[in-house]
Amino acid sequence: MSTSPTNIAKAPTNNQKLASWVSDMAALCKPDQVVWCDGSKKEYDEMCELLVKGGTFTRLNPEKRPNCYLARTHPSDVARVEERTFICAATKEEVGPTNNWAASDEMRATMRFSTAACAAAPCT
Repeated sequence: MSTSPTNIAKAPTNNQKLASWVSDMAALCKPDQVVWCDGSKKEYDEMCELLVKGGTFTRLNPEKRPNCYLARTHPSDVARVEERTFICAATKEEVGPTNNWAASDEMRATMRFSTAACAAAPCT
């Protein structure tokens, strides 16, 4: 089910906290649409077909591997940039010695600013 970001009130859930969070994130990220997933087989098949058409999924031999796909990302994608990966917690001791730490509230503010700036920038 797709809805416009301004029509979150018609979300297929009675969980008001979830609907409110999705509304907040849509306002921050400014997507073209919000898609509520229902977990149905039809939805799964449609998503897989979109990924096949887009080149992310390659359908495997249906006789040997029914409903199986090879998933590849674009070669320019990076899995993880260590210096930009943070574990957010109340204290530095909670994240362990080998992780970058940031206070949750500080990182939330940083991410809200960065996300809003990205959403406002034109796509290239």
